[in-house]
Amino acid sequence: MVLKKRAQRHLTPLEAITIAEAVNRGEKVATLAKQFNVCR
Repeated sequence: MVLKKRAQRHLTPLEAITIAEAVNRGEKVATLAKQFNVCR
């Protein structure tokens, strides 16, 4: 079986700001990472 390498996804500046603000409000990093399809 051949495993495909997952392409890296980079956040836009607006996404990074949105995530930072959500973390400051107390949202969980793992939940946000899943929502934005990135690793923690």
